[in-house]
Parts: sequence; C-alpha cells; structure tokens
Amino acid sequence: MTIAEAPPRLAAAADVSLRWYPEGPYSLSRTLGPLLRGNSDPSFCVQGAVIWNAFTTPAGPATMRLAPGGGDAGGPLVDIQSWGPGAAAAAQAAPRLLGADDDWRGFDEPAFHDTLPRMVREARRRSPAVRLPSSGRMVDQLVPIILEQKVTVIEARRAYRYLVHRYGTPAPRAGSSTPAGLVVAPTAAQWLQIPRPGSGTRPGWGHSVRPL
Repeated sequence: MTIAEAPPRLAAAADVSLRWYPEGPYSLSRTLGPLLRGNSDPSFCVQGAVIWNAFTTPAGPATMRLAPGGGDAGGPLVDIQSWGPGAAAAAQAAPRLLGADDDWRGFDEPAFHDTLPRMVREARRRSPAVRLPSSGRMVDQLVPIILEQKVTVIEARRAYRYLVHRYGTPAPRAGSSTPAGLVVAPTAAQWLQIPRPGSGTRPGWGHSVRPL
C-alpha cells in the first residue's frame, strides 16, 4: 500500500487530496458497497465508478470523493479528494476506509483455508479485489443497522433517509464543488436530540437511551 501526492489538477480542485495505491487487485465499488444503505443513501452519491461520501470527523464535517483508476504500471489506484473543516482528517483516514489495514494472510493460510466450507473458499477465490473497510464511524453504521433490525429493510431505509434529510446537515460544498443533495448524517449528540413520536419537539431521547 502506497500513499502519494495527487496530480496537480486534482489537488487544485479540493481542500485536501492524495492518491492511494493498493497492493494487488482492488474494487472500490465492492469494497464500499456494504456501507451504503441502499441506492438513495443521503450520505453517499455514486456517479459511475466515482463514490462521494459525506460524514463527520473529529475536526468537523467533510465531503470526500473517491475515484478509482489505473496506475502507470497498470496497477489500481484511488484518487482521494476532500472538502470542508474535516477535509484533512477525512483524507488521513481514507486508506483505512478503503481497506488498507485489511489482512487476509491468516484466512488464506492453507492449514486454515482447507478447513473452510467449499462455498466460503469459492467466495474468497472469486473476490480477490474486495477489502474490508474500516470507517471508524460507529454511530454512522449502528443507526441504520438498528433500524433494519426493527422493521423491514425497505421501511428501515426509508426511515433512515427521512431522518438524515430532516436532522442532518448539508455536506460541505454541496451543490457547488460536490453533488447537490449530499447530507452529513447527525452526530451521536444530534441523534439524541431527535424527539420521540408524539413527544413534541423536545426533549429528545437522551434520558431513555442506555449506553452500549
């Protein structure tokens, strides 16, 4: 895995940019696909092979553009561009999001690999370009997963879209440098302030939420 400076034309168009070279085969869409809550996830925008993602970092909100490409020697690469107060933090965390820390050596060890069911071995053989992403954003992943355990997936994703549009915030540069309609999901504190149905506008859920 190698991190390098992005070409000048990409660097000039964003607040922060870099280029990431994964080792071996790589698929951006199949790696990040599990993070999207359906085709209308407000925090993501897919434009062909390019994936946009808006989220909160410790430094503030950020919008990130991820574009796959081929390296000079024919190897894969991903160009990373980010905007907003959290642009630097987003770019720094991008390789882990893209699966840079994913390590299949133990899984592929013959002594272990041979003990796996045939379908598992076949899935691994057919998907060498898939990495396991690490977003570091637990709340962003937990909220939609919890909703999906309460109702059907269709209902859960509809509810999640509504909540993010209603209580989230516009992504940095949305509608100018970045896609219009892209939304940053609420932070943990903001989720706690969302009123329960029938309770009026306040108070939120804070007093009834148990720690995980």
